[in-house]
Amino acid sequence: MVEPGARESGLCSWSREDGITLIELMLALAIFTIVAYVVTPAFLQTIRISGYTSDALVNQQRMTVITTMLTNDLRKADMVVPDPGGASDRLDFAVSEVIIEGGSLVYVSSYYRYLLQGQSIVKRPVSYDEEAKVVIDSGADPVWRYDGEISDLSFECKLSPADGTVIMVTATITVGSGRGTYTKTIKVTPRNAV
Repeated sequence: MVEPGARESGLCSWSREDGITLIELMLALAIFTIVAYVVTPAFLQTIRISGYTSDALVNQQRMTVITTMLTNDLRKADMVVPDPGGASDRLDFAVSEVIIEGGSLVYVSSYYRYLLQGQSIVKRPVSYDEEAKVVIDSGADPVWRYDGEISDLSFECKLSPADGTVIMVTATITVGSGRGTYTKTIKVTPRNAV
């Protein structure tokens, strides 16, 4: 038996600092489990949202590259050849430049086609038959290709009532899939319509 006052004087060898009881250990484990149960779903949701945000950012960057290229090319276009069927997944256009050849200035037109190939947008050279007024696919390698998760590409041309030339091109591009899908529509006036 321990005499009163023995603990305070240090005469007793047992003290509270020697360890924790099983009850205290179980209580601490229960509190930790409850906290983990509450915090884990919030942590997982944060990771999931971070992934969606990252996908959206990547798709917005892809869209910026694609729309900048399309806009620049179409603003320089001297001629846009509309698809007779209306809205299309391809667009043919011509860009002209003046070059010096043999001491003379020569006006040269280069013809191109934008189209969706798999999940990539490509710009490749084509030829134009002036008499038949049709674009002929040359099968040449693309001069520009953007590989990415491009899921849709469509072009619609607004024609001038006076002469039938293209005065406005509307391009709709869809990048990504699922929750990370990003769609953008741009309207561009070709140089020939200004």
